Amino acid sequence: VGGLLAKVNPHSADHGCLSFTWHQEKNNITLVTEIAGNYQPALAGSRIPVPYWRNMLYSSTQRLLHEYVMWRFHGSVLKEFEKQCLNNP
Repeated sequence: VGGLLAKVNPHSADHGCLSFTWHQEKNNITLVTEIAGNYQPALAGSRIPVPYWRNMLYSSTQRLLHEYVMWRFHGSVLKEFEKQCLNNP
């Protein structure tokens, strides 16, 4: 995982990865996206715990963009999944 605003540690090969998993319960199917590994948004900083003002800055900017992009991506994947299911009953 990378990006313009991702904080990259040059001493580590692990920059994180995205994991996509399908979960099914009865008639409900859900696509779950997780960030695994060492991903850290640059706006959040490197201190643990993340300072309040950095957390608020991230939550009101970059997080909203990520949510929107993933919402659109999940919708696109779901449409393709439904199309495949209808063509192959």
